[in-house]
Amino acid sequence: MTTGSRLTARPLGPDDVAFALRAVGAAQPHHPWSEEELRLSWRTAEQMGRMRTLVLEEAGRPAGWVAVTMWDEAPEREGRMAVFLAGAGPDQFDQAWSIVEDAARELGVGLGRASVWEDDAAALEALGRRGWERKRRERFWRLDLAGDGDRFRELRSAARLRVEGAGLRVATAAELGGEALYPELHRIETVTAADIPRDLPHVPIPYDAWRAWMRPPAVLPERVWVGVSGDRPVGVSHLDYGGTPVATGYTGVLREHRGAGLARALKLETVVQAVDLGVTAVETDNDEANAPILHLNEELGYREIPGQVKLHKLL
Repeated sequence: MTTGSRLTARPLGPDDVAFALRAVGAAQPHHPWSEEELRLSWRTAEQMGRMRTLVLEEAGRPAGWVAVTMWDEAPEREGRMAVFLAGAGPDQFDQAWSIVEDAARELGVGLGRASVWEDDAAALEALGRRGWERKRRERFWRLDLAGDGDRFRELRSAARLRVEGAGLRVATAAELGGEALYPELHRIETVTAADIPRDLPHVPIPYDAWRAWMRPPAVLPERVWVGVSGDRPVGVSHLDYGGTPVATGYTGVLREHRGAGLARALKLETVVQAVDLGVTAVETDNDEANAPILHLNEELGYREIPGQVKLHKLL
């Protein structure tokens, strides 16, 4: 981008989807989005509230885009805001965030919320100047799988023995009824997600919106691992194969069954399955205060990579 250039904005339309994908890939090449991910995120925002997306233009040419979403049940009229603007300096980021803040106010947002990659110094500098306050850190981890399959299989065997000793077992959703089990898995995720440390209270995702993220090729019943007590599902873990990189979709265990090693067993099932499918690495992310899962990541051999800073601003 040209230093000192001025940015303008226009609504993002259907013909801009390919550009939006390229802009995401340029802004965060380590975490590009697929078209399905992009459209699903937009669809979810529209199901749960309101959204505005704008193309940023420099001298009449698309340079990036911004988005603001406000869920109907969001606490404190919170709105999630994002800017995708590759190669920008603090001045261009300042302009972009000014545009998205104005759009958020028009949407009725009272508290702006942003997640910015912690190695994006120019964006963080611009946000600091604009009065955004750093609240929390989302830590990202990468687990290299190549050449390590035997170690993970040994860890899985030990984890299976431990949970079986506690009267529990693990199986795939396909083995337990397939997609007919999904409403119960949604309930488990809704209950356990409320226990995860975060910057704002959790807003449950309705089943229909959740279900849209649980479809092939990203998620299949035979790749969803379930912890079972008797005949009752009490925990779940799965990887999301729909994007790059393959990443943890969700892992959660009901409170009364924590401490028996079930989360570890479930995660190891997903990891060994990924090895068998030829995946070379998987990623996960967790709030900085989620001590149990951070400890598990370290035990399994995940290495930390740049994460995200969560910031707030009263609008």
